[in-house]
Amino acid sequence: MSRRSTFYHWQELVVNTFAQPGGLSRPQAYGLAILSFGIVRAASCALTAVAGKLSFLGSDNTVLQRLKYWLRDGPDKRFSAAPQIEVRAAFGPLIAWVLALWQGKHLVVAFDATTLRDDLLILALSVLYRGTAIPIAWAFLPANRKQAWLPVILDLLHRVAAQIPARYEVLLLADRGLYSPRLYRSLRRRHWHVLLRVNNQASFRQRHEAWRPITALVTQPGRQWRGRGWFSKSHPLACTLLVFWATGQKAPWFLVTARQEA
Repeated sequence: MSRRSTFYHWQELVVNTFAQPGGLSRPQAYGLAILSFGIVRAASCALTAVAGKLSFLGSDNTVLQRLKYWLRDGPDKRFSAAPQIEVRAAFGPLIAWVLALWQGKHLVVAFDATTLRDDLLILALSVLYRGTAIPIAWAFLPANRKQAWLPVILDLLHRVAAQIPARYEVLLLADRGLYSPRLYRSLRRRHWHVLLRVNNQASFRQRHEAWRPITALVTQPGRQWRGRGWFSKSHPLACTLLVFWATGQKAPWFLVTARQEA
């Protein structure tokens, strides 16, 4: 299959996937097909490299200007009525595309917070697959600034969860900094399984016992602990607490989950 034929096949697939009610417009989906095909061909996100791999669509400069125009904000486009690309509108079609190719009824997804340089924070929700992560929803926030992450996280979760049929068994993982009782309860209402890493500044209480610091549950490397009870004295949460202190590590990991058999 020629490069041009491969591109048109990819273009049709992308347009049919993302040009849905509530998703991208057809022109926006066409632009996404061109950009994504070029990124894969160039193995780079640099627009000059991408344009160089799309020479069958025109000269390098013509393609480069087309890509730059597609990436502009709505008000910066040539026509004032040109619509802004709403990235969040692509999240639903994206997870639907992943599920259309998925085998089995078990999904593992993860929330992650990554800082890019010192000025950008990326919150991403990804499907985990064979040692890699497929981003399916994300948001960019200013870094090094006090702000509420939870509303953004819950919005991403709502957009993705609405597209996942109830027949799937979903496990969500999240690291320290993303834990909150509200997030935990929201996930449980969706009947998702949860495994959240928490910091060490909390208490835990088992039935008929007093509250005690979770740091007192495992005090040396090579040990682990598991118990069912209530996590966090200030906002008690019924859960299973897992504590692992691997040999060679400076501190243990503390994990909360709703699964009793964890």
